[in-house]
Amino acid sequence: METSTFHTDLEKQRLEKLAREYQGRGYSVIILPTDDFLPDPLKGLVVGILATKGDALLLADARIREHLTLDGAADLMAISERIKQLPNALWELVVVNPKREGGRDENSSR
Repeated sequence: METSTFHTDLEKQRLEKLAREYQGRGYSVIILPTDDFLPDPLKGLVVGILATKGDALLLADARIREHLTLDGAADLMAISERIKQLPNALWELVVVNPKREGGRDENSSR
């Protein structure tokens, strides 16, 4: 399966965790789906997760902060605009932070 240049190991780990959560809620899940699995409006875009349950369509991605800027912002905006064309579709974006020294997330308040 093709992977995006955007997806670091940390992002992929978070996608796997999200996939398990969605499966636990009854969704069928594909991580990093290729165009063969994406609805027509999303073909050519990189989507982290495609999850379906009945008529419901859930798309999600996990990005580190650095990938929210640069070319990542244009990518996310394109996904957001195209999802509007899909009935019953939801889009979730999860921002993940790399661990700092000491093992805590950059923005951890605990």
